[in-house]
Amino acid sequence: MEAFLNRHAGAVIGVLSGFDRLVFRGTLRVLAHHLGMKAYLWAMQVLLKDFASHAAAVTQELREASEDMARRTGRPIRFVPSSASNKAAIARPNTEASRPEQRRQAAAASRKLTLLRAHHLIRKVPNTHRYHLTDAGRNTITALIAANRVSTQQLTRLAA
Repeated sequence: MEAFLNRHAGAVIGVLSGFDRLVFRGTLRVLAHHLGMKAYLWAMQVLLKDFASHAAAVTQELREASEDMARRTGRPIRFVPSSASNKAAIARPNTEASRPEQRRQAAAASRKLTLLRAHHLIRKVPNTHRYHLTDAGRNTITALIAANRVSTQQLTRLAA
């Protein structure tokens, strides 16, 4: 996420987050085919003889990032040894224990959205759970981002 935000910082005006756990479904269809995998390895400049070490390094990086996120959010880490296990049933007690926290976070998000709407900074898209920035919201966000990027010395110099 940080890489995406750094790459598109000029276009991103805000971030909402709040997931409980990650669920990966499906496949990366390009990588599921040998030509797609070869294209990936070519783009990453990985020789076929180095694939095993590259795959181990990427796996380790993903595992460390996932475990770090779990530790930071106070989530338990549990190894599930069989693909036949019902992972949703295993995760359910952990998610049910966090229901009060989820409700608290949802209520806080609702209050913030209500405030933003009351100040005419966002508007709700009809028949959806989405919001768009208004012109006033866009101007406010742009000003906040600009103010965040400069130091107090620069602001003082500009004000003088």
